[in-house]
Amino acid sequence: MNTIYIDNIPKVWFAHTFSAQKYNGIVDLMPNSIEITYLKKGTLTYYDKNNRHFELKEGTVFIGAFNTIKKVYTSSFHEHHTFSIIFSQGSPESDGFSFSYLPIIFDEIVCKNIAKYIDLLIMEFKISGANGLKTISYVYRILEMIDSYSTTADSKNELYGN
Repeated sequence: MNTIYIDNIPKVWFAHTFSAQKYNGIVDLMPNSIEITYLKKGTLTYYDKNNRHFELKEGTVFIGAFNTIKKVYTSSFHEHHTFSIIFSQGSPESDGFSFSYLPIIFDEIVCKNIAKYIDLLIMEFKISGANGLKTISYVYRILEMIDSYSTTADSKNELYGN
């Protein structure tokens, strides 16, 4: 499990739905950012900075930090719903908050709940922008769901769907 410390109100950098028949992209996230993706259709392979790969299947959620994701690949149709936040990095001693996450969440119910809020966030981002109160409230709700699930799964040794 990974933990980062966020020292301010996160700002949504982007939020969108994307689909393609094939995809091979380099991921270059901004420093101090997190990208959260729900894979609605198809499969995707994420490669990290150490060239390890993670297979995402339809219905899973992937959380990637700026210092981990390197590239994304698929040879068939896929659709993903994603957003990214930027933040000031804090420390355990700072006044911010900690966010713990597993890189991949497989639990069907948790993923569907996260997907629902990602879609609400994407819609609100289009309407109110990155600083809208509803947009930020959806960010916090998604982070809370991921943190709660990850902490529980880690304590039960349910990492990576095992």
